[in-house]
Amino acid sequence: MTSLTPVRAFFGTALFSLVSALALPAMAQELSFGITTDLERGDFGGMVEFHGPPVLGDPGGLSGSWGVAARADLPGNAWVGAGFVLDAAIGDKGFVEASFMPGYYWPGDTDLGHNLQFRSLIGFGWNIAPGSAVILSLDHISNAGIDIRNPGAETVALRYRMSF
Repeated sequence: MTSLTPVRAFFGTALFSLVSALALPAMAQELSFGITTDLERGDFGGMVEFHGPPVLGDPGGLSGSWGVAARADLPGNAWVGAGFVLDAAIGDKGFVEASFMPGYYWPGDTDLGHNLQFRSLIGFGWNIAPGSAVILSLDHISNAGIDIRNPGAETVALRYRMSF
């Protein structure tokens, strides 16, 4: 039996996000992708994230939805997770995004102590056109102390988000 590699997991989540987006009715779903860098090690990577239609709140104000996300970097570290996402509008074009997603971590060159990792994210975005936004985000993944070893990792990302 072969194990799921980080690259397969990343692209599998990307494909799942795209298929999910196409299968659901058109209700303010979002797909974002971007480049990442680890703040401690400087490793570059990529990410993809899908947010479903809002399940609470008011789009254009404060709203919440379910989401799935994946990220992988060049040294082979990867994380895939799912959880809840909040968006809060700031004026006509700005917004703040926050999310919490438990997920599975595959270590490449960085041991974070456990495969179960929790990601918290804060991002600041700007709507550049109808259905398009750019987001600068900071996230932290940690095993929340389930393992004695819990160094955590912080990543900054520049993302492009499409709403449809």
